Amino acid sequence: MRTYQAVSSRVHTMENSAISNFTERIELLTLLSRFQADFEVDKVQAAKRAESLHSLGFGLADSAHLAYAEVIADVFVTCDDKLIKKSQKEDIRVPVYNPIEFVMKEDLQ
Repeated sequence: MRTYQAVSSRVHTMENSAISNFTERIELLTLLSRFQADFEVDKVQAAKRAESLHSLGFGLADSAHLAYAEVIADVFVTCDDKLIKKSQKEDIRVPVYNPIEFVMKEDLQ
């Protein structure tokens, strides 16, 4: 049996603070807090990679998410179809899936 660990970054926390609906913001913050774990990340390396991804046309937050994932994760799972398509066209160092693709790939039905 495989073990999975969801990871959230500080970017998630920053994005969450921009949600105007108080209830939604608190629910998401609670969910993220369950998965937040401290990982040693070479911040200089991640920042350089995020800058590189941003120069390829990724948004600031997406660049940070992907750079962080490349450093600590085996896969990147997102519901953002535009991000998935763009990631497939660029040299992203981790596979990028939507949740359904990931569940199917891992045979988690």
